[in-house]
Amino acid sequence: MTQAAPSSSRRTVLTGFPLATDRETSLVIPREEGQHRHDLWLHQMIGQSMEPTIRNGDFVVVSRVDSFRYDGLYVVDSGFFEGEEAIEVCRCQSVGLAGIKVFHDHQAFREGYIVPRHRFNEIVRGIVAMVGQVYNRHALGMD
Repeated sequence: MTQAAPSSSRRTVLTGFPLATDRETSLVIPREEGQHRHDLWLHQMIGQSMEPTIRNGDFVVVSRVDSFRYDGLYVVDSGFFEGEEAIEVCRCQSVGLAGIKVFHDHQAFREGYIVPRHRFNEIVRGIVAMVGQVYNRHALGMD
């Protein structure tokens, strides 16, 4: 059974910039020749929907993907239900032929919803490769 998407008050917003692209102005992560090329983005979490895994202000490195690969943390456009862009990090889990369960780690937002696989491939923007916890929020001007 497909459930409604989370309301906008629950969303965790992402802000970000490229870590590795083909543009000369970007910060490029060095790679050895012949390695697979990934388009990596650094995003800062704004919100609490993924706590305790990712806290408000933490950073995530995201690798672009265009389909479900395996259970894990993905960046998705969850606003597709309402016709507006709402980019957020969600935990995504295969539920067999029914599709992909998309949900948050925070207990208050854990219910989630089921998205058919073909629709998930339209809304996925990337997969979380790394989480960087903010150690000193004051030093970053976050308090």
